[in-house]
Amino acid sequence: MWLSEDLDCNALDLATPERLDSLTFSALPFRTGEVIAFVWDSTRGTSCHQFLRSLDAITPADVPDALVRLTGQFENTFLDPRWWEGLSNSVRERLQQRCKHAADPEKNMDPNFLADDGLRTARWKVISREWL
Repeated sequence: MWLSEDLDCNALDLATPERLDSLTFSALPFRTGEVIAFVWDSTRGTSCHQFLRSLDAITPADVPDALVRLTGQFENTFLDPRWWEGLSNSVRERLQQRCKHAADPEKNMDPNFLADDGLRTARWKVISREWL
């Protein structure tokens, strides 16, 4: 399981901004590869730190697909058309279902939404991980 069982996904109250832990997630392309960066206020973001430690605990081989699962939770996502078009119709449909579920305000957040579901779509490898 990606998320720590101790992490309460519903603990952040959007009505009280002073209690929010903000986390940014960016994928930055370079000629030699890509960098995935997570940034948060380390003086306040205890849930962010816990969340990223749970990602850090995943084996390097499983991180790319975990990041695909995470990316499907955001509404502003660009996918490389070559990657997307290289997927089978059934895999694209599964990925679209993930996104639809995440975007549906009528559906409750599944606490296992980032758990490994066996779908393998990522075609890249983790070369290193660093905490700064």
